[in-house]
Amino acid sequence: MTTTINRVLTVGAPPSECARLSRSVEARHCYPGVDRVQVRASGLVMFFEIKLAPAGADAAGAPAIWVDEHLGPVVDVPDGTRWTSTMLWKWPHDELVSADSSYTFRAVGSDTEFIFELSYELPTSRGLTRLLDHGRFAESAERAIDRYLESLSALLSPARV
Repeated sequence: MTTTINRVLTVGAPPSECARLSRSVEARHCYPGVDRVQVRASGLVMFFEIKLAPAGADAAGAPAIWVDEHLGPVVDVPDGTRWTSTMLWKWPHDELVSADSSYTFRAVGSDTEFIFELSYELPTSRGLTRLLDHGRFAESAERAIDRYLESLSALLSPARV
C-alpha cells in the first residue's frame, strides 16, 4: 500500500537557490535524527543514517534507518524548478521501504512556494508489524517529515535585511 504526504510551504530564497540548497548535505541534516551523510556519484547519491530516538532523548545506541537516496536532475517548470529523488530505507530488522520524493519551487511575488511530496510503500514484513497494526508508522512518518520540512524551510529562508 502506498502512502503519500503532501505539504505546501512558503520560503524566502529564489527557486534556483532552493533547488541547490535542498539537494545539499546540509539539507539532509534537516531530517530529525540524522547522524552522518555520505555523498557519492558527484553529489547525486547520498547515504545517511537516521537515529530512531524519541525527540529530546539521547540517540546513542538508538536503532537507525539507513537511507540510500538517488537525486534526479533539476528541471525547469513554469515560474520555477523541480527535482525528484528515489530512496531506499533500510530498517533495523533489514526491512526495506522504497520511497519517492519531489521538490517543486515556484516564484510567487517576492517569496517561493515550496511543494513537497513523499510517497512510500508500507513495509509488510513482521519486524514492523506492531507499528503498522497500531497505525503508528504513518503518524511517526508524518511527524518526522513535518520536522524535516520545518528545518528545511528555515534553511531555504535566509534572513532578510
